[in-house]
Amino acid sequence: MISTTAITERELRQRAIAEAADLFRADGPAAIQTVSARAKDQSKTIDQRRFDRLTLLELERLDRMEAAKRTSNALALWTPAIFSLAGLASLLGIARRPRR
Repeated sequence: MISTTAITERELRQRAIAEAADLFRADGPAAIQTVSARAKDQSKTIDQRRFDRLTLLELERLDRMEAAKRTSNALALWTPAIFSLAGLASLLGIARRPRR
């Protein structure tokens, strides 16, 4: 009984992840509101609403990852290479000893 429940749970999560990826690729962050409304729809069965909640969680995770990627890329553009030790040493004319 437990193994069949775990298998069903894993399949449900995998379907939700695939659905969220497709929705996020198609609609972007606007898909969050769509799935949120679907998850609150009382005319659906409990299993369908649970699937929508899992999809919503995955969409929110994808949105956070996308926002973090935009932030990290923006910061990476402003990091000049002269602040590395080798760049700083060559800028100041200091000869570095090779590592042994």
